Amino acid sequence: CARCHGPDGTSVQALVPNLAGQNPFYLLEQTERFADGRRTDYVMTPLAKRFTAEDKVLLAIFYSAQVPKAGPTNAALVDQGRARYQANCVTCHGPRAHGDATFPRLAGQRMEYLRHRLFQLKQQPPSPNATPMVAMARPPGRRPR
Repeated sequence: CARCHGPDGTSVQALVPNLAGQNPFYLLEQTERFADGRRTDYVMTPLAKRFTAEDKVLLAIFYSAQVPKAGPTNAALVDQGRARYQANCVTCHGPRAHGDATFPRLAGQRMEYLRHRLFQLKQQPPSPNATPMVAMARPPGRRPR
């Protein structure tokens, strides 16, 4: 895990999420989704399939206990981002973007990762197993009602 997510859960690659401080139930659920095919990634899917149940639980506990580290930000975009977050994200991800057992922590994620993940979600077709973010990533006029 450390090769991509860093030894302390702080990603060492721009397009890989930080796991430090994520809710352990959220982390466990995502690992299960990679393992059973509800979520796919060319690196994570084969890894998750090899993890035992104990591996998954221990990894989730380890990463949730790590202290998140804020990455670089673009000060000129902070206020715009805050306004968009309040309008679109706060209901699920919380007032401080710390997430919960169902929704991921966004606070401390790399800007590049968030941009990339939103683009991925926007391209994904809606399905019964899809995360609610598949619909939310679409522009407001194109979201299902």
